[in-house]
Amino acid sequence: MRASGNVTPKQKKKRPDGLDESRYKNINKWTFHQWAWEFLRRNAQYIDVCKRVRLGSEEEKQRVANEFGLKKYKDYTEAYIGATGKPKFSIGSITSWSNLNAQPKQVRNKTVKIEYGQIVIRFDLGQAIQDKNALAQQLRLAGQKLTKGLTAIELQTQQKAIPREFRATLLGKYLRILDCLANKMSHYETAKIIFPSHVKKNRDVLLEKIKPNIKTAREIAAKKYLSLSVLEDSPDTKAPIKTSE
Repeated sequence: MRASGNVTPKQKKKRPDGLDESRYKNINKWTFHQWAWEFLRRNAQYIDVCKRVRLGSEEEKQRVANEFGLKKYKDYTEAYIGATGKPKFSIGSITSWSNLNAQPKQVRNKTVKIEYGQIVIRFDLGQAIQDKNALAQQLRLAGQKLTKGLTAIELQTQQKAIPREFRATLLGKYLRILDCLANKMSHYETAKIIFPSHVKKNRDVLLEKIKPNIKTAREIAAKKYLSLSVLEDSPDTKAPIKTSE
C-alpha cells in the first residue's frame, strides 16, 4: 500500500495468541538459546517492568536486565534477533581479568569483590608456555574446585542444579499455553486448544490435565529459561514439534 507517494511501513507481527497453530511452524528450527528468550519474553513480570522502564534511563534498564539474568537490556517486544541483536544471558558467562602485557615484569593489581556463590580461580599461562600439559592440569583442578563448590552450595541451600531434560514437543506445548493465557483464555479454553483429542471428555478431566502443564509453563518463563540458555544446539531436532498433542 502507498500513501502520498511513500511506502507504508510493514506492520510488526503480533505475538502468537495460541489459536493459530501455523504461527508455531518455525519453532522446529529454534536453538535452546532462542527458546530461552521466547519464554522470558512471555514472563508476565518481565513484560510489566519492560513497559515501565521503556522510557527510563539506561541504569534502570540495566537493573531490569540484571534481575532477569540478561547481560544487556532487551525489550520483550523484540524478536530473538531484534534491534539489539540476540539476547545475552549472564548465567552462562564468565568475568575474567588478565595481564598479558608485552612487558613480562609489569604487574597489574586488581581488587575483586567475591559475592556469595562465586569462586575466583587464577590460571598461570606462563607455565603453559613451557608445557601445555600444565594448562590442562590447571583446568582439571579448576573443574574439581568448581564441582566441590557447587556441592557445598547445594547442601547449604537444599537445592540441586536444575536437570537439563527439555524436549521440543513439550517446550512447544508450554509456549502455546502461555500465549493462550496471555490472550485471556480460561484454563478450560486453553485445555481444549492444547488437547483437542480430549475435547469430548468431562470438563473436570480437562482442567486436571491442563493444571500441571500451566504450572510448568509458568515455571520455565519465570526462572527455568535460564537453564535453557546454557544448552547447545536445538532440542529434539529429529522429531517434529506437535503443540496440539
